[in-house]
Amino acid sequence: MVGQTVQSESMEQKINETHTASLGEFELAKEARTIANQELKELKKISSEVHQLLRELESKIKSS
Repeated sequence: MVGQTVQSESMEQKINETHTASLGEFELAKEARTIANQELKELKKISSEVHQLLRELESKIKSS
């Protein structure tokens, strides 16, 4: 009986540790996703600006 209690407590501790670690990893993943979304937004803006500059250059070249 004592052995079962010790084994049960050990299993409960492992479950709690795994749960805590999983929550920590989930928070890190959410943070990484937020950063990635911000970086993607910035890259799209840069890409749009580069395309606009290319269009302007092409029109200047055609008009010269």
